[in-house]
Amino acid sequence: MAKYVARRLVLTVPSLAIVTVIVFSLVRIVPGSLAVALLGDDYSKEAEAKLNAELGLDGALPVQYVRWLRDLSQGDLGASLLDRRPVGELLAKRAPVTIQLSLMTLAFAMVIGLPIGLVSALKPNSPADFVLRSAAIFGLAAPSFWLATLFLVYAANWFGYSPPIFYAAPWSDLGTNLQMMLWPALISSVVGGAVIMRMTRAMMLEVIREDYIRTAYAKGLTQSYIVIRHALRNALIPVVTVFGLSVANILSGSVISETVFGLPGMGRLLVTSVLARDMPVVQAITIISAAVVMLVNIGIDLTYAYLDPRLRYS
Repeated sequence: MAKYVARRLVLTVPSLAIVTVIVFSLVRIVPGSLAVALLGDDYSKEAEAKLNAELGLDGALPVQYVRWLRDLSQGDLGASLLDRRPVGELLAKRAPVTIQLSLMTLAFAMVIGLPIGLVSALKPNSPADFVLRSAAIFGLAAPSFWLATLFLVYAANWFGYSPPIFYAAPWSDLGTNLQMMLWPALISSVVGGAVIMRMTRAMMLEVIREDYIRTAYAKGLTQSYIVIRHALRNALIPVVTVFGLSVANILSGSVISETVFGLPGMGRLLVTSVLARDMPVVQAITIISAAVVMLVNIGIDLTYAYLDPRLRYS
């Protein structure tokens, strides 16, 4: 197992290298010049050249890439081009918000999707199954930003409720923090929960028709024991795969949730940095997100061995 994990970690290096090339290239093909935007009315060719030299944007693109990659390999994410603060310092303040939002979203997606999928599979083609499948289809079709906007508008108009404006960390004011984080996490989990529900239902319908399940019923075992101990465990491998894929969707969806609800997380910082052409910040957030997704995929692969003892990694 240790050799497998080590090999997978080594294989992430070329993948991250490709990501760095793509990210570095994309943020520089966006039209416009950061120096021009910063100088404003004081713009001149000389001032632009001087500012580009100060920001490290005066060299050829390959030179800039090698310089940035060298600093990145040493753990230096660079400095923001706008306020000249270290990017690591900016992300240290924003990352806890995004981490909490992502973990709550994943938890809600599993808590919502897994039980509903089980109920739908155990009562196929029943009125409950029809209602639950319709709800899942709605969850897949409804954009998160639309649901978030509807919540903010109608909660304020009908109930006079609006989430707190100023963010509070959970260790300083847990009540305010939950009021601010609960609804964006719940709304963001709708799509992931719908996908998990449909996958759970499909796999459970396939598993409960297997011979060993019928044998378990013939032995007189209770339905709850059969479902949880035998059927669900074998049906969870595709569900866990979908769960791992949801991490990337949740990280990208945090951009919308944090922007709509005004959360000071990495997603909102990414939006403002893209609009301001703050390239070091955009590059750092993208690289970190890619690394997190790769590590989660390794964790998902290791979970397969726990769910199915027949799997062995070498």
